Amino acid sequence: MIGAPRSTPPPPPAATSELPAGLTFELQELWFSLMRLSWRSLAFVPAHPVAGGGQAAELARRFAVVGRVFRGASLTFLDATSLELESAARISQQLQGGSSAWSAVGPQAAQQADTRTVVALDAVVTNALSIPVALATDGVVLVIEKDVTTRASAERTVQLIGRELIVGAVMLGR
Repeated sequence: MIGAPRSTPPPPPAATSELPAGLTFELQELWFSLMRLSWRSLAFVPAHPVAGGGQAAELARRFAVVGRVFRGASLTFLDATSLELESAARISQQLQGGSSAWSAVGPQAAQQADTRTVVALDAVVTNALSIPVALATDGVVLVIEKDVTTRASAERTVQLIGRELIVGAVMLGR
């Protein structure tokens, strides 16, 4: 019969079978949502005090894995948790210049290759050195942990980074 509804469900997206275990539909959805925006660098920042970036760093790493599946080698993950003064200054300068100095191709080639960088940072409320790096990116994803992040901490994070730089927020449940 012409135009009859299909009785079998559509197959899952092809990319799902190519992704490593643990990369959920929600993570893929986050990738595609953020791809609608124009960015070369994104920072993932926890909205509460936590050492080493906490779950935000893991989310950034997994986000970068999804990005590599869809973009290939033109995506770099940078773990910028536990920054020191010199490294914070160097990374900020590199991000502001649009270059990827941790790549051997040089600034002009990096821009032409449309490289993107995903950065994991410490909470700006506990590590002020994360602030200049976050400000040097094109956008910040605020990571909120259910039953951990307080409203005051989230508001302070937004205040330190600036509302205009925040491209979205992710709430992680326990």
